[in-house]
Amino acid sequence: MPSSSDLGAPSKPSGFETILTFLANVPLSPIETYINAVELMAVLSKMGWDSYIKQSTGLSGDNFQTEACVFPTLPGTGEASWLPAKYAISGLYKAGVEIAKTQRFQQLIVGLALKDIGGHLQSLGYLEFRPKKPKLGLQSYQTVETNVTELSYTNISVTAPPKPRVTDKTDKSFYITYDWNGHKLKSQDLFTAFLNALAIASVHDNDGIKAFVPNAPAASGDVILSTWSSGGPSADKLTWRRVKRAILLVWEEIITGGGKKGKARFEDFDFEIWYIPDGRGLVNGDKIGGGRVLKFGPDGPESMYGGVSNGTDGIAVSR
Repeated sequence: MPSSSDLGAPSKPSGFETILTFLANVPLSPIETYINAVELMAVLSKMGWDSYIKQSTGLSGDNFQTEACVFPTLPGTGEASWLPAKYAISGLYKAGVEIAKTQRFQQLIVGLALKDIGGHLQSLGYLEFRPKKPKLGLQSYQTVETNVTELSYTNISVTAPPKPRVTDKTDKSFYITYDWNGHKLKSQDLFTAFLNALAIASVHDNDGIKAFVPNAPAASGDVILSTWSSGGPSADKLTWRRVKRAILLVWEEIITGGGKKGKARFEDFDFEIWYIPDGRGLVNGDKIGGGRVLKFGPDGPESMYGGVSNGTDGIAVSR
């Protein structure tokens, strides 16, 4: 599978350019940078590819020292601007790929621009990864809860041994079960695959049904994230809103552990998406979808994974 630093689907907007400026003297936490980037992509994906960002906003974990911000205003001018979300999504993906590829965890300003007919760049706004300084130049701010909650298995009806699961703190009927497959992956591959999946989902209306992301490859092409609907009557329950939420929950709760020391785990796994509005136990009719993260290679698991990575390559899990 070919690698790419540009978005595969949806396509990068015509004439769009990103200008990346790293400030080498301002280091940032790697795990916080990864988490903030995916959280911001989830916000933009829920807004939708064709929506507009009408005010500057920041996002950070509740116990983080770093933040990610988007500014629909022109740098250094203060002039208001409505920033089409598709440019922020494309720029965020391009920045995330560059961070993962170069392993530069430093303050970063991501200029968003369009090339006009004369070849000149016209500024649209910018993104910024920076040390946390809430409300500085921002019109709104969002704190992401980073406490991981795994539920007990009381009153769950299953014949097989219960799987670990996580729940949506905003909707207790929506949760995910998962199984680790035990093969170590590079953190940067997981990061760019999840960024890509949320960007792909952004073009779909939140209320659309039978939603799934057929494949979202990492920038390296070595890892892929895919989701599917369970089919039948349950397929109508799997809206794009829930797919976007499921992808974010998997990233937050299963992979990164909310940024807590020792909680991140970079491996391949399968997951199932459940929605049980009336509190019944797990039965087949309530499983509305699922997904998988896997690594591509020419041979079997031993040659595919042996000696590739210790699962935390390129990221400092401890802060």
